[in-house]
Amino acid sequence: MKNTTALSVPAFIVALFIFSHTVALEAPGYFMVKNKKSTIIPFEFYQNLIIVPVKVNGKKLNMIMDTGIRSMVLLGDRFNHLINTDIELPVGGWGNQEPQVGRLSANNQIQIGGIQGNGISIMVLSKNYLYPHLKQKIHGIMGYQLLCRFLVKIDYIKQELIIFSPDSHPDLCEYERVALEIKDTKPYVDATIQYGKNKPIDLLLMVDLGASKEVLLNHSALPVAFRGTTKPKQNIGIGLSGKIQGFILDDVNLFLSNIFLGEYQCELADKNITQQKQNLISQSHGLLGNAVLKKYYIIFDYAGGIMYMKHVDTKQHKTS
Repeated sequence: MKNTTALSVPAFIVALFIFSHTVALEAPGYFMVKNKKSTIIPFEFYQNLIIVPVKVNGKKLNMIMDTGIRSMVLLGDRFNHLINTDIELPVGGWGNQEPQVGRLSANNQIQIGGIQGNGISIMVLSKNYLYPHLKQKIHGIMGYQLLCRFLVKIDYIKQELIIFSPDSHPDLCEYERVALEIKDTKPYVDATIQYGKNKPIDLLLMVDLGASKEVLLNHSALPVAFRGTTKPKQNIGIGLSGKIQGFILDDVNLFLSNIFLGEYQCELADKNITQQKQNLISQSHGLLGNAVLKKYYIIFDYAGGIMYMKHVDTKQHKTS
């Protein structure tokens, strides 16, 4: 992506000379400062959302960790001053509103604990449908650009992200391995659900750190037996494109790669207002959210195509 500003040759030579002791500072992308093998980033786990402190061009902001997003996104017209290109792209998600037009901010400097990002592009959305009650607390969302570069461990109990460099690996003793498929920057797992006396159904679910729910399914992608419910349609959440309406099924058995995770609540998003109507939904049946994931230590290895899971020992810890 072409930057809207360019250094003159003399200025570039001066800058290269000044930072010659650490060439990585001149390269775009994310890297571990001081060539460390790992770094710990504390987060706040609030309402089943991972809130990470981030500095954008030196300003302290709070970002939701979200595996469903490609680029970093800032929410609200208060960030319009960062827009420095004419590039506009549609940005949509679950919800009943039309996709928003995101405007690009190029060449930003990002700091996330011991991780430095140079030349990072950010999408700015003027409307903030997400977290309307948390506008002062949440400034944006981030995900793939960080996850694809490192191994990322999530400790929901200590509320820490442990980031490992590509040539370093955490202790994987006692972890279950779940195959992870990355499609269009998003992580997917094979899952199975069983409700009541109905036959088990195999699904493809996106592992969504930006979802506070247990399981959210696309209503129209399921067999008829799973669509029927005596409960009335209701608001079941808020997505990037506004409110989500649908139905709720309780006590649904959930399996990942033949690993039984337990009984969970499945919310069925109404087919008329999901992102499928907007031709934006990926070819999956729904998503798996933090209300399930928080019961495990999770390690994402995007490059290796694996998600590692180890159940939290509830005798030693109190889950949030």
